Amino acid sequence: MTVVIPVYNCRTTLRRALESVYEQSLGRSAGAGAIEIIAVDDGSTDGSGEELDRMAAARSELTVLHQPNSGGPGAPRNAGIDRASGEYVFFLDADDHLAPEALERMVAMADANGTDVVVGQYVGVGRQAPVFPRDLPRTTVAETPLLYNTLSPLKLFRRSLLERLGLRFVENLFSHEDMLFTAQAYFGADGISVVAGYDCYYWVDREDGTSTLQQGGAPAEQYFPAISEVMSHLAGRVEPGPLRDRLMLRHFRHEIASRFGPATASCRRRSRRSPASAPAGSSTPGTRPASSTGCGPGPGW
Repeated sequence: MTVVIPVYNCRTTLRRALESVYEQSLGRSAGAGAIEIIAVDDGSTDGSGEELDRMAAARSELTVLHQPNSGGPGAPRNAGIDRASGEYVFFLDADDHLAPEALERMVAMADANGTDVVVGQYVGVGRQAPVFPRDLPRTTVAETPLLYNTLSPLKLFRRSLLERLGLRFVENLFSHEDMLFTAQAYFGADGISVVAGYDCYYWVDREDGTSTLQQGGAPAEQYFPAISEVMSHLAGRVEPGPLRDRLMLRHFRHEIASRFGPATASCRRRSRRSPASAPAGSSTPGTRPASSTGCGPGPGW
């Protein structure tokens, strides 16, 4: 399998991220060469690229690519996809890290159920993260709308899905470049799995406040067209009705209302009490309290 890591000015957290991949139980159980790592330096200025080269000299499974700064995580992730050779592709941000059995458990879930996307349980470090209540061997967004609450790409994808749908990330976008990619994968997948019984992914917020979202994300003239494209894709895949309403509400609540500051707070509180946000018979992931340390939710753009 292939782990793709986009890198921009994350020198202080690189070693932790990479060592969490080196220490994966999948590498021991499946043998040498089971995991290839492609780290793409997107024009870092803090020595991240040089640090990657030093680490690659000692680890044959690590391939380092260098490119001029592209303005966002999309282009380096795409470069990693283009070089990937594994049956599965996992996207890890350079601020974050994996638990030792994460990849083995997610690959086993995909293999056992023939699913194209696997979501591992998240743990927020310095931030909140979505929490899934139970394992789901095989499901869809229609069956489990809570999946749509996380549109980050920090998941396991079958590479044949990416190639079949021609999935690539939006480039030259400072933030939210991943939402369309993940939405397209969800709706185009032959099944989605959730590994909830094991904490897989440690999602870290930067203490210095320099991550993409901590800086406010993409400017409005780029941000709103990107969100519009995701919502248009959703509208084209889900018929009008309660399910579409619930999924659309996620975008109005998190991507649109959040851009207008405190004035929309009361509207957002009312939306959380709306039946559309929690239809009967559905389960919604909670959030874990943030712990006191951490680095960042994205690779520093």
